Amino acid sequence: MRRATVRRVAAICGIATALAFGLSGCTNSSSTTSNTSTNSAPVPNALGSTSAAQSGSTALQTRKIGILDVNASDPAAAQLEDSAKQAISTLHWTSVSVDAAGNPSKMAAGMQQLLVQNVDAILLDAVDPAAVTQGLQQAKDKHVPVIVYGGQGTPSDLVAASIAPDDFILASLVANYLTNAIGNTGSVAIMATDALTFSRNRTTLLKAYLASYPGIKTVEIHQVDYANYVADVQTAVSALLKQYPNLSAIITTVSPYSNPAISELQREGRKLPVIGFYDTPSNLALIRSGGLTAVAATSFPQNAYQAVDALAEYFGRAIAISGASQYALPLRYTLVDADNIDSTSTTAAGAVDYKSYYLNVWKREFTNVS
Repeated sequence: MRRATVRRVAAICGIATALAFGLSGCTNSSSTTSNTSTNSAPVPNALGSTSAAQSGSTALQTRKIGILDVNASDPAAAQLEDSAKQAISTLHWTSVSVDAAGNPSKMAAGMQQLLVQNVDAILLDAVDPAAVTQGLQQAKDKHVPVIVYGGQGTPSDLVAASIAPDDFILASLVANYLTNAIGNTGSVAIMATDALTFSRNRTTLLKAYLASYPGIKTVEIHQVDYANYVADVQTAVSALLKQYPNLSAIITTVSPYSNPAISELQREGRKLPVIGFYDTPSNLALIRSGGLTAVAATSFPQNAYQAVDALAEYFGRAIAISGASQYALPLRYTLVDADNIDSTSTTAAGAVDYKSYYLNVWKREFTNVS
């Protein structure tokens, strides 16, 4: 590794650490994951035992799990919901889901819809607890545990656990890649929706890191209407290109924003780096076609299995729900671009087989899971 790169990585780590401790309103310690890859062997977890059952197997009773999806038109959110449903089905449980379509009022109403269907637990698919406070209180009164997964949210005592990717690690990968891509100089625009805590976390780190480079200017942080992101991003990019004809790069803090940004660049006949988050199938296709430059990625569909596993341990073995459960099989973080897409993507050959890992754990723990 070159000396300059070592200094850059060290600087990012320092910023990420400071933000993680200084912005307690944006994240909490239970949502931090390890930046390591693992195999499928049982490993000690933060609860002080191995993932395998210690006192024999038991039958897992049938449960109904509610899923409140922040926006099913977001490919990442939809992929998370599908993964949660797969995990729930593996346990022979049932699920019911509500799509909030990126609308806070629909998030609040969605909690009510799930509660009247007498669900046993609720998974918030990247829905910020601050948007559903009344529903969270009602869930607590009914002894219905709620887990936030897929995206960090505003800390709340009404949430049993936040089991989500570390936004500061992800943003650090983007920041380091960007400065190399534009040679430490140029103008940068960010497409964000900072009403979403995970987007705000990423924006905060990016601003802090880029401010340390005198040659880089963040010319705009556009707050995208998440419920109408395609048209909003296209309009914003069109205006940016007119106002800043020498724009050097665009960062998109929410995964689906890359597609409309690239579409508008192509319509305008412009080519510049677009760097985003998550290696969803659509984002991988954009990288292969040359539109999207790179993404910071983590095996976030595995995050759904981590959340469902916490529920399985709670309902099946009376283990308190905790964000620490995600350390049993930590998420892996990586930067994916055209040069390493076939080897570094979280879906590439050799990636962690988290489905088999959790299936094997559940088969050992519960007599009726096969």
